[in-house]
Amino acid sequence: MQIKEQDLVVTSNRYVEASYFFTANEEKIIYCAMVSARKLTVVDQDTFIDVYAHDFGALVGLDDREAFRALKRASATLKKRFVSFFEPDPSTGQPSELEVPLFTALRYVPSEGVIRLRFTKEIIPHFMQLIGGNFTQHEIGYLARLSSVYAIRLYRMLHKELWKAKPIDIELEELRYMLQLGDKYTAIKDFKINVIDIAVREINQTTDLTVSYENIKHGRSITGLRFLVRKDQQADTEQKVVTETPVGLTEKQAAWFASKLASDPVFGSEHALMGEETMQFIERIRLALLQADAIQTYRPYLEKHGFQEDRL
Repeated sequence: MQIKEQDLVVTSNRYVEASYFFTANEEKIIYCAMVSARKLTVVDQDTFIDVYAHDFGALVGLDDREAFRALKRASATLKKRFVSFFEPDPSTGQPSELEVPLFTALRYVPSEGVIRLRFTKEIIPHFMQLIGGNFTQHEIGYLARLSSVYAIRLYRMLHKELWKAKPIDIELEELRYMLQLGDKYTAIKDFKINVIDIAVREINQTTDLTVSYENIKHGRSITGLRFLVRKDQQADTEQKVVTETPVGLTEKQAAWFASKLASDPVFGSEHALMGEETMQFIERIRLALLQADAIQTYRPYLEKHGFQEDRL
């Protein structure tokens, strides 16, 4: 079933607030499946939802070869993914954390370039038959352009609160829980550089939201972040206009940045291929950086490592 950029991702607010970590491609595949499922008359725990490599690649900007690889990799990793909901225990009423697997079964068919996904009964209500306004929706095309998994999560968190038309306050511990950061980036400086700043830059460059943020302090300690968000009413899923003529990196620049990006654990978790050797990863990224469109694709990570466009 073909997925268009204007198709809506619709999930419960509880799903948006849940704690989980997927790679960017895994999350996009999940939302493609949810979008396709909502076009069906009936979806239950016996229903398989198909996501085709060609359609997925067209949506997220991958050629067929890369899209096939993305689906193959996801078929090996998505079966291990779960979502955590923080909620009262139904027996005692005490706070508890419910861990729910996403899928009961996954089938990858290489000859057809398709992954077939069967959602668990606990997850299906979070994207089907949503009533009462307690849900978040937005066009899938905006998510498809985001390369940082943190940008995808933050974009959805902010969309959930847009209707209030006021600054959005999120406690640091809440953010860290939703992003499943564990003991990563415990220093606020590292958290901002590796998570928030990358996410905000990408959201501003490629989506219908314009975002800035400021600290929320309790005494001298930063306890949360206040996000100032404006939705561009004129935006659609056509790419935001770039006035500069796109230019790729030089051979020397591409080699230097490829080495830096390959050593970045966040970038590696998003873009390294299963079983790929480090030198193969570096060479693949080096070749990509010689192309003009790679600067837009990897811009948040390039800027993190010192890239400045006016030096090209």
